Amino acid sequence: MANSTFGIHYTAYAAEGRRFVSYLKNQLGNTVEYKTQKIESIKELANQDFSLIVNCAGLGGGKLAGDDENVFPNRGVGIVVKAPGQSHFCYEDADTFCIPVVGDDRVLLGTLRQDNRWDREISREDINDIWTRVTELKPSLKHSEVVSEWCGLRPDRKGGVRLEHKLLEDDKTNKQIHVIHNYGHGAKGFLLSWGCAREVLELIKNNGICE
Repeated sequence: MANSTFGIHYTAYAAEGRRFVSYLKNQLGNTVEYKTQKIESIKELANQDFSLIVNCAGLGGGKLAGDDENVFPNRGVGIVVKAPGQSHFCYEDADTFCIPVVGDDRVLLGTLRQDNRWDREISREDINDIWTRVTELKPSLKHSEVVSEWCGLRPDRKGGVRLEHKLLEDDKTNKQIHVIHNYGHGAKGFLLSWGCAREVLELIKNNGICE
């Protein structure tokens, strides 16, 4: 790698986000009922038959909470190329990486970190920036065929993750509902998900919501 003074080689797990989320959803099987409902505030759920609400709404987490204006988008762009025979990932300075997709000839290249940008239109400048950095990191990818490009908005937050228990009161019935906020993970959502899920469970137990 050009301009590098040292490197570290190690073995680690890697998960493709779309596949991982689908896997988790399938793990729940028939034990969970999924409902789709558009709401502007968590208070809209207060008069429904819920004993607990866990706010994991990502970029919408602060707005739904109604008391948090610290959430902002961190814009990222990825490029998927066809590159058979790649078996090792490369990673440099957090923003530059190439990760082979398991069981496929594709490699994911990234990325950008642009705060407070809501647009998802990908420019040539975006692509050239990523392409220049990644091919300097791994020159063998320079002539790879581009399969797709995509843009996503990471749900970041000033002050870091918000993970706490609150009591929400229905203005009409005065009924109190337990709310646990769990959002603002930024680019570390999958990395932090296991620990944050355990913390949510501890908050449920410690506040007597259920055993």
